[in-house]
Amino acid sequence: MRSHEARTVRLQFTPAALYDPQASGLLGSSGVMRVMLDGLPVAELALQVDQAVDIALDLPAGESRIALALDAGSFTPPGDARVLSFALRAINIVTVR
Repeated sequence: MRSHEARTVRLQFTPAALYDPQASGLLGSSGVMRVMLDGLPVAELALQVDQAVDIALDLPAGESRIALALDAGSFTPPGDARVLSFALRAINIVTVR
C-alpha cells in the first residue's frame, strides 16, 4: 500500500482454514497469527475459523507492506507443490484517516 501521508487503516478478514499440525487432516479451527508491517511485528491475533477480524494499523507515509504469518507454520499437501498455511474468505483494507 502506498500513500503520500501517514494514515490509519483497518485490516479486516475472516479466516476460512488454519493449518494445525496436530489436527486430523492438518486443518484446525483456531490458531495464532502475527501481523507484520514492513517486516516488524505489530499484532498477535488469536483466530477462530469463520470469525471476523478487524484491527487498526498506523501506516507511515510512503510504501508499506503488510504480512500475515500463522504461528503453526505451513505445509505442502501431498501431490501439490503449493506451500499452505491459512485461507481467508475475505480481506479488506479500509482507510480510517
